Amino acid sequence: MTERLLRPREVAEILGVRRETIYAWIASGDLKHLDIGSGEREPRWRIRREDLDEFIARRESHARIPRRVIRGNTR
Repeated sequence: MTERLLRPREVAEILGVRRETIYAWIASGDLKHLDIGSGEREPRWRIRREDLDEFIARRESHARIPRRVIRGNTR
C-alpha cells in the first residue's frame, strides 16, 4: 500500500495554523518533509503523516505551563 503524503496546506488545516507557519517549520528543520520538485508558484513539499505525528509529539512534550497557572493565579 502506498503511503499518502500531505501537502503543507493540509498540514496547516490539521494544526490550525497558516501555511506560512508550516513553511517556516520546514525551513527551520523542525518539520521533516520531502522535496518532490518545484511547482509553478511554490516548492512542492510533502509531509509524511508519521513525520507530522512525531512533530506534534515533540511539541506536546515541550509545551510550557503559563507562569500564572504555576503560581495559582489564573487571571
